[in-house]
Amino acid sequence: MVVKEGETENETVVQLTPKSENTYEINWNFSPIKTSGAHTLYLSAKITDEFDFQGTSTPLEILLTNNTELADKVPTWVPTALIILGSVVVVLLLLMVFMWRRMLSFAKQGGALLGKIAGEIRKTIVGGGKRGKPLASLKVLDGPPAMIGQELKIYTESVKMGRNPQLADMTFYGPDINTSVSGLHARLEKMSRSWRIVALSQSGSETFVDDQSIPFNEPVSLTSGQKIRMGYFAQQPVILEFSTEQAQSDSQYPKATPEDNDVRKTELLSNEMEDKAGPNVFFGRPNSMPPQSAAKKPTTQDSDSVFDDLRD
Repeated sequence: MVVKEGETENETVVQLTPKSENTYEINWNFSPIKTSGAHTLYLSAKITDEFDFQGTSTPLEILLTNNTELADKVPTWVPTALIILGSVVVVLLLLMVFMWRRMLSFAKQGGALLGKIAGEIRKTIVGGGKRGKPLASLKVLDGPPAMIGQELKIYTESVKMGRNPQLADMTFYGPDINTSVSGLHARLEKMSRSWRIVALSQSGSETFVDDQSIPFNEPVSLTSGQKIRMGYFAQQPVILEFSTEQAQSDSQYPKATPEDNDVRKTELLSNEMEDKAGPNVFFGRPNSMPPQSAAKKPTTQDSDSVFDDLRD
């Protein structure tokens, strides 16, 4: 049997299958009909005898109605849609990677900025705000070339020293310089009227006072004129000369002479000041009591005679 759809030249040859002596059947696949609606089929029998002569019967017209549109093949728009979708996904992934890197960079910069701000606040509160007169100073004898000879003033009673500005109040060299000064190396602190230094290096880099190594995390007393060394000579150390403000103030005045320490001279000067100030003004002297209103003021001669008796 020859099956032909419509007036097209495409035809399908289907073998007859005998069912009985005078009955035959054909099995034809309708899948080539892709669209729904009415379709005209033409069936014709094609016979070939033993001498290879062929004959074809008059076509039989059959109307075939397809109520369901078959979708064996993928529509033409699907590959295009998949390509567009894949492109969008790739672009989104690239944007996500870019934004992630930007966020990481921003987080690092923001962390560094916050650390710097926190360091400045800590310096203002603890170790760097200039409030009043300095309590002590450190003269840079060796260290970063730009700092040699500088005198670093100390305005608070606790100052941390090192090379990391986020950890220390006074910094030397910087975090990226190859030096034996640790990020947080030592701390200066004032207790009552005396100063002391504490070695804090976590890396084991030592702190020296007058070239003597001091133990870690144990306060060591410090006096004016002593030299502090952080790190080792072969690895860019920092050498500082410590000086208290009291020692600097004392150096501005002349030293007392034996004549200035004469008790009689002090007594005489006090008597003269009391005479000029009048009876209602009292100049306090160590271990003395205010003069009584009825008591007689000692004269210069009386004072001399008293001390002469003591010397005798």
